[in-house]
Amino acid sequence: MPPGTMKVISVEPIDREAVMADSGNNTSAQVNLLPCSDFSNWWTGAPAPNGLLPPDGSRSLISRAPEGTVRQEWTRPEDSGKLKQRFRCQAVSLQAGTYHLEIVAESDRKGGCMVTLWREEGETYTMLPVAPILLVPGASAAKRYGRTFTLDAPAKIVIASEIPAGAMPQTAVHWIRWTLKPAG
Repeated sequence: MPPGTMKVISVEPIDREAVMADSGNNTSAQVNLLPCSDFSNWWTGAPAPNGLLPPDGSRSLISRAPEGTVRQEWTRPEDSGKLKQRFRCQAVSLQAGTYHLEIVAESDRKGGCMVTLWREEGETYTMLPVAPILLVPGASAAKRYGRTFTLDAPAKIVIASEIPAGAMPQTAVHWIRWTLKPAG
């Protein structure tokens, strides 16, 4: 082989729960139904961390912060109903039941933002009738936000961030962790 090339000898699946337990993470991280978790799996050159989709850039931009968090800064609010303009997780298939969404974030500049839940149906996205999680601006300190919701039927769910209409430009947030787990 020429210098600078690699040859893959084998690929083996890993036991994700064992790795999480070995790393000292708590139980809630082990049952996270979201592939994005703490945003640490962001390959160089990728537009967003693994399991997440970047905003389209016309409303906000994301970047990797030195602390390993994701920094999102808005230039203007997203259009109503336009999910693809938002920073969001890839769709997650959930069974009927009750779930708890926890967001750990630091709103560091100007206005607040919110996290909303959407149902994917083919190429159509509909916001779920669940109150959004509102992140309030304030002193630079991480805060924990949560919302419990119930699905009456199986659904593909997308979690997305946005700023409300009329919000201040240059609103910025450091996303630390998104966790979705069965309630109970």
